[in-house]
Amino acid sequence: MPAPIGIYMSFDAAHSDRAVTSMRQEVEGLTKPSGFRLEWRLLSARRSDESFSDLMVVKFHGACTMEGIQLVFSELGPDTEGGPLGFTRTSDGHVLPFSDLECDRIRRSIAPLAIGASPDEREALLGRAMGRVLAHELFHVFANTSKHGTEGVAKTSYTRKDLLADGFVFSHKDAQRLERPESR
Repeated sequence: MPAPIGIYMSFDAAHSDRAVTSMRQEVEGLTKPSGFRLEWRLLSARRSDESFSDLMVVKFHGACTMEGIQLVFSELGPDTEGGPLGFTRTSDGHVLPFSDLECDRIRRSIAPLAIGASPDEREALLGRAMGRVLAHELFHVFANTSKHGTEGVAKTSYTRKDLLADGFVFSHKDAQRLERPESR
């Protein structure tokens, strides 16, 4: 069994437990074929007696909840408000295990597709979208690259449909780049 990877999370605003659970399920589903076993922790609750094969720290900015979002549909509106949905830090050309997700951008991007969904379903949709953005950043960290794939989860940018569509996964090539040695 592969050694676990510790994912430490920090939220600077309100978040939905339902969205976070859905996000975790999405990331785990997307990375399982590559041999990942993830352990999720809050950065504020880290313990010195735990050890992991690798670590990643993720800071979530803005409200990671659909509560209070205006569900306005605009056929002509952009897929996102501009700017990245997430990013991973680099230093001197090296990818660092520190990523940020922009929850406000993610939630506003998917809002038009959440019209008609129940409050619980909207939170699950937000979690799915957050999970895809986080899996993309995880790709940068564990494939140790600032480059992007040409399709699927590792591609450069997403449409709002990509954030929620069924069957949105890593391409075979990108999944191979993520494979853990223990899974081969």
